[in-house]
Amino acid sequence: MRSNEIATLITTTYEPGDFSDEGKAVETRREVYINSYSMSLNAKLSAANEKLDLVGRFEMWTFEYAGEKLVEVDGNTHQVLSVDKRGDKTIISYGDYLK
Repeated sequence: MRSNEIATLITTTYEPGDFSDEGKAVETRREVYINSYSMSLNAKLSAANEKLDLVGRFEMWTFEYAGEKLVEVDGNTHQVLSVDKRGDKTIISYGDYLK
């Protein structure tokens, strides 16, 4: 798989804080190589019916994905909406929740 695009996977962990039980949020960012996938109009409409704004899909190596919930693509941060693992490759759909 040749990849020339980069996405940033974002993990949020909480470290103990001095003044709260929850602590403070600390983001960990990791860059991975991806291949963008095209999306059909039908996929976008189906997502809209579920109150989701499907922005895009990409493929990456399965061993590089560790359950992250946020992804940054082209400078914009989005939610990971679905993950489809297919052997050594994983397809991630990302976007935002509609209000």
